[in-house]
Amino acid sequence: MATVNIEQRTTKKGIKFRARVRIRDPLLEKGYYEESNTFTTRAKANHWATNRAKFLEVEGIPTKGIKGSDLREVTLANLIQMYLQYWDLNEKKLQRSKIFALSAIAKRDISSNLVSQITKDDVIDYAKMRKRDGVSGYTTYQDLIYMKSVLRAARDKEFMVNGNADCVIDAIDQIKTEINKQKIPKGHRLLEFSANERSDIEPSEREMELLRKALLVREQHPSAKIPYLQILDFAIATCMRVSEICRVKWKNFDEDAHTIVIEDRKHPTNKVGNNVTIPLIGGAYEIVLNRRDEKIRELKEKNLPFDPTEAIFPFESRSVTAGWQRCRKQLIDEGHSIKQIRFHDLRAYGATLLLKKGWSLPKVSKVTGHRDMKVLNNIYNRYEVSVIAKEDFNERHGLNKESVD
Repeated sequence: MATVNIEQRTTKKGIKFRARVRIRDPLLEKGYYEESNTFTTRAKANHWATNRAKFLEVEGIPTKGIKGSDLREVTLANLIQMYLQYWDLNEKKLQRSKIFALSAIAKRDISSNLVSQITKDDVIDYAKMRKRDGVSGYTTYQDLIYMKSVLRAARDKEFMVNGNADCVIDAIDQIKTEINKQKIPKGHRLLEFSANERSDIEPSEREMELLRKALLVREQHPSAKIPYLQILDFAIATCMRVSEICRVKWKNFDEDAHTIVIEDRKHPTNKVGNNVTIPLIGGAYEIVLNRRDEKIRELKEKNLPFDPTEAIFPFESRSVTAGWQRCRKQLIDEGHSIKQIRFHDLRAYGATLLLKKGWSLPKVSKVTGHRDMKVLNNIYNRYEVSVIAKEDFNERHGLNKESVD
């Protein structure tokens, strides 16, 4: 377990606070690993040290300093198996996409090599082989990112394997250099570093009404347990991901402030400790209160205490999305014209509704959690295009705004 120490120091420039995080490990040359940083206030020092300690406890300490004699020689396939087994027993689970991708990588030729002997050229050959198989450049890039995460963990005390992620890092850098040097256009690159703009799909009011009716029928089935409509309305109002909805706890709910805290929210570089408070708007606050009242009544009948560490929506996110997909497929099979709308598309849909109310992009970002305004700006631009098209249609056909979806 990491220990945290905050030391007040007097310097020529005034009082400073030195934060130190230390983890003892007999496998290190010094017998422990330590990081330190200096701040102008105790609060900042404590904030950094607390988050850094939590990160190191979850992600493990850097590999520098581990005795080479203690490391083992194993194949990449074996290391992937060890990695998946470790995270299967961990409280925080890996995403399904990462599990499936790593399981597939473990069966490929590159994984028969010893981890310590995998080279940059091996990784580039893997990317070329994936391209020949017809796999998109972005999927291949994700493969390499997952492979890198495994190799970075090789020397961790849980695995003690000889190897590192330099081969993947160098391969990605070389491919990037070639792309820029030869000016290879998108769609023809060995790696694509951003997903295709598939997120342009936005449900119409007609499609949402069809999906809502289908979800209601599914929810009313005698064996159904998931309140699909509650989760649907909550997702649209809060712009939360389904995985976030299904793990947020009662203790994260602030009834007086009308807010909820999303712990370890998705972040481009570090989600550990990225706890974000968002407002409960658009009926989301009332949904939480109703669920709490229902929970209290249920517990009273069973003479059980209320547990604030329980999830507000204690359902598997995979089950929620599976129900959504089955309803969508059923509508398509019945002949309805409906796009391949994912549950995740509700995030952009909810943001669009806020933009229609006249909310500014910074204000919307307080709900969605986007730190990059470019993402929200793309949503705004799509909304503006739709408005222009509908206004033109209304004007040409003498219709008011409300008469066209």
